[in-house]
Amino acid sequence: MPAESPSHGGRSVVSDPANSLASPYGWHDTNGAAGAEFTTTQGNNAHAYTDTDNNNSPDTGSSPSGGSSLNFDFPLDLGQAPSTYRPAAVSNLFYWNNVCHDYLYRLGFDEAAGNFQATNSTGEGRGNDAVNADAQDGGGDPHLIFPAVGEASERSASTSWSARWRCADNSAWATTSPRGRGRGRPRDLRGDRPQGAGRRGARRVRRSTTRQAAR
Repeated sequence: MPAESPSHGGRSVVSDPANSLASPYGWHDTNGAAGAEFTTTQGNNAHAYTDTDNNNSPDTGSSPSGGSSLNFDFPLDLGQAPSTYRPAAVSNLFYWNNVCHDYLYRLGFDEAAGNFQATNSTGEGRGNDAVNADAQDGGGDPHLIFPAVGEASERSASTSWSARWRCADNSAWATTSPRGRGRGRPRDLRGDRPQGAGRRGARRVRRSTTRQAAR
């Protein structure tokens, strides 16, 4: 597993990261058969995009494409405004949501246990509840919220901050309804922290997803 944030180490590119047990057809598949249905940051476990206007819907064209080779290596300069590196931020959010899915699957949070997937290839549990992951979300809640119980999809999001907040914990998690799609909202950070990424973003994704899996 690579460094969780710019404060912990440099960037790295990971090849074929999907776990063969948890995501046997890869992260970009949704029909439970060989071959990717998407070349963007969307698949069976998560759909990542920006939601800069905080309307709980993807901004147009905000899921970056990795092309037929699924190469999501986009430039990132944390010294610039978050708007300049949205493809990198969205790709990172897609990666960590899928890593959490695969890790928890191997610990027992699988389809039968009510995990979050578009298609359940085993036929157990309910599908159509993949994570909706909002990068650079336009909302302003600095806390992580993941209140749902049972099988519901997640929402993950990220917000833009003014300098006065100086907050490192910049994500929010919530579900729209029991057994319905939810969202996670990682937010942008401005001031004395690296912009747009959040120093503990990956850790917060892991903690929130783990807490929900334990309920």
